Amino acid sequence: MNNLGFEKHIEKFDFGAQTYCEKDVSIRERCNIAYTEAKNIVKQILPYVQIGVGLGALIHGFVPQEIITSYLTGSLAVPGAVIVGIPIYTNIMGVIPVVESLVGKGLPVGTSLAFMMSVAALSFPGFVMLKKVMKKQLIIAYAGIVGLRITLMGFVFNFIF
Repeated sequence: MNNLGFEKHIEKFDFGAQTYCEKDVSIRERCNIAYTEAKNIVKQILPYVQIGVGLGALIHGFVPQEIITSYLTGSLAVPGAVIVGIPIYTNIMGVIPVVESLVGKGLPVGTSLAFMMSVAALSFPGFVMLKKVMKKQLIIAYAGIVGLRITLMGFVFNFIF
């Protein structure tokens, strides 16, 4: 995107983040900081994993395979999966069990990967966060380029597998 001249669409942003690499921080303090950060990450991820496992179990147990194979395959399945994934806000760890259940029910691998990647890379909350450092033109270009690449990857994986 730099080669296309999009660097002019980057907002002014203070990248001066706090670091814990200062020499006056002891090993014990660093371990406490690491423990606290790890605990916070687990707290943030755990609800999404639980929801994802629950949805995956529901899909696995109650959605007939015929519905997956008849409605979620075909030429529009990959772009549809990308579009459906955009408004979904979840942690990638939470969507993995859902995708595993869909693949188990017969959803093509490429379509499943396209859905999973669009949830991770093209979600609306992600765009809100990117708005802090990018102008609208750059976000639109990013979404277009990434969305197209995810769609192409989905078609390639469906063709191979």
